[in-house]
Amino acid sequence: MLVCLLLLQVAQSQNSPLSLSNLRQKIISTGTGEVQLDTLSIAPNTFSIANVPASFYILDEINARLTWLQIAIVYFPLSSMQFPAG
Repeated sequence: MLVCLLLLQVAQSQNSPLSLSNLRQKIISTGTGEVQLDTLSIAPNTFSIANVPASFYILDEINARLTWLQIAIVYFPLSSMQFPAG
């Protein structure tokens, strides 16, 4: 009976909503030229910045540092913005 309960517990823990992924999301500054991303190195070909081409930065994977080469400024037309009625 104890073995069955133990196996049931192990099976349920496998279905937990927690992910075992190493995926991380982080907000990084564009105000400085160099940003320390982590204290550990970054595995090759596992880093990306959403909607930013890799030509805008240099990634030092060994030291986990990102150096900005260009800073993109995105302008949104005022017609697409919604302002609260005041």
